[in-house]
Amino acid sequence: MVTEVDVNRWILEALKDVNVKVFPRDVISVSEASSPCLRKAYFDRVKAPMPSPADFIRIVGEEAHTRLLEVLRKHGYDVESSFKLKIRDMTLVGRIDAYNDRHVIEFKVVDEIPEKPYESHELQVQLYMLAVRTPTAYIVYISRRDGRVKVFKVRYRREDAKRAVERAYRLFLALKNNSPPPPEKSNYCNYCPYTLTCSTR
Repeated sequence: MVTEVDVNRWILEALKDVNVKVFPRDVISVSEASSPCLRKAYFDRVKAPMPSPADFIRIVGEEAHTRLLEVLRKHGYDVESSFKLKIRDMTLVGRIDAYNDRHVIEFKVVDEIPEKPYESHELQVQLYMLAVRTPTAYIVYISRRDGRVKVFKVRYRREDAKRAVERAYRLFLALKNNSPPPPEKSNYCNYCPYTLTCSTR
């Protein structure tokens, strides 16, 4: 008999060789800055959780993602491009799926395609557009359930990019001062590994 516990154990075993990138405290990633909850991003840094089964699903999706990026490379896009932006005493780092001089493309594999882009994804592409100085981004959602695709066009908005940079800086200060930022109550709390120790409930 195979149980969920067995499967989760196998997944964790498969993940133990995954290379998790750890940044110094003065370097904040775009994914952290655009996260729906800075407190979770903080705890991810200071508590270094074990990869979850959800991480495994994300990693499995990487194969399709990699193939899409290879196609875009053939069409003249820069793919999986890393960047660093020095902002005050913090460095913001990120990796853009694909871009050219006209736009950024960010792929997201999801269970259900949303009616509009998730705010965290919009903040993410605002930072990418800031980094590579393009006016437009496309967030491409791909359903892992049925393969449907939905594309959302996002225009660069200085106010949104500024808000995303401010979030990054708040996380930077929290890490620097060893003081978690306040919790940000949302639906993401239902999936957060810190739910029991966080004061959002």
